[in-house]
Amino acid sequence: YLYSSRTLQQMYKSTRKEEDITAIQEHMLRHDVYLDRQYRGYYYLSQKIEGDLYDDEHPVSWNELLEDYQLFKDSQGNLSIQPKGWG
Repeated sequence: YLYSSRTLQQMYKSTRKEEDITAIQEHMLRHDVYLDRQYRGYYYLSQKIEGDLYDDEHPVSWNELLEDYQLFKDSQGNLSIQPKGWG
């Protein structure tokens, strides 16, 4: 069962313990809504969690990168990268 983004937001606001924040993150990951732009409430909360757990930067594996982003190559061979589903 996926809790609503509003419920998860309330849980998040009521705690500052890393283990509780991680539990909220794992719940959203299990239901494939974590950092997914098509679900605004979950995406907004995901960004807050990312900031709490990882500050501004954290290492990302190539597999994680390719799950979330799409590579593009133009006719001149220039590469660009954009989030999947963006635009």
